[in-house]
Amino acid sequence: MGKFSIKLSSTNNSFNIHYNNPKKKEATKSKTKKPKQEMTQEKLVALYASFGLEYLPKVDYENYQNEWCRYCGARYSPQFHDTLLGSKTLCDKHFKAMEKGKLEIGKLRGLREPLKLSENKEIGYMKKVKRERAKKNK
Repeated sequence: MGKFSIKLSSTNNSFNIHYNNPKKKEATKSKTKKPKQEMTQEKLVALYASFGLEYLPKVDYENYQNEWCRYCGARYSPQFHDTLLGSKTLCDKHFKAMEKGKLEIGKLRGLREPLKLSENKEIGYMKKVKRERAKKNK
């Protein structure tokens, strides 16, 4: 059974009545998000292969010959953009952030490794593209 609570205000001689419904709280507790499944190495290899890339758990960016984002290290993006740092040096996401003034590229000058590898979203992007491709093929 629920509980009523009354709050009195002495400044303007008013009061508020609140009813606490415990059944409502139980309903919201039962809605829990499913935990994200970790990708196995086999799935990662297959995902990267479907985009023509080799899965590399640790990328040697200093010697990597193809395009990669100097900010997050992404090797797959819908488009790599030219910046003051050179040709095709930022992924689509971080180029847009730079255009909005949210990313300063001066920090990226001369880097041989990504500045923030933790912000690499290429796996999520590749999954999204793969889902979209599967919808089109149905």
